[in-house]
Amino acid sequence: MNSKTKKFIIIAALVYIILVALSWFKFINNNSKDSEYRTGTYFCKISIINEGGTKVHKWDIAIAKNNTKSGIVENESNGKSLDKFWNTVLNINTKRLNLSLAIADLLLALIIFVYVQNGGKILKNKVNKKTIQIIIILFAILFIYRISISYIELRGLYKDINYYFN
Repeated sequence: MNSKTKKFIIIAALVYIILVALSWFKFINNNSKDSEYRTGTYFCKISIINEGGTKVHKWDIAIAKNNTKSGIVENESNGKSLDKFWNTVLNINTKRLNLSLAIADLLLALIIFVYVQNGGKILKNKVNKKTIQIIIILFAILFIYRISISYIELRGLYKDINYYFN
């Protein structure tokens, strides 16, 4: 490999690592507090209060900055919906992470494909070049599939969270 190829590989790897690190940082930051969960405009905070000697869960939930419900006391009638709202917030956060990682993977595959296509000196003979191009295309198709599935599931979770909020 010549120095130009090495520089390209290093730059592509650094871009990929930065994208993955940012995605993980955002994921960890959204779930950093024990009882507070946030993803975008969706928010869920659970507090434990003592009422008459018994511990009761008090919830603050939101689907937008101006659309919040505060001080909801958990009881038998709303307990399942509140738990499902909380799980949906966590699932949205996880799906967003999966989506951003799949996009980062696709970008890396496309960068490598374009580099190999434009005569990059990663491989010396043409047979290996064609094989690598086919493998990269297959990976790109896999990443596009992952992006599509994550996007569809994310849209379903958005509908679910609005249902549980109401």
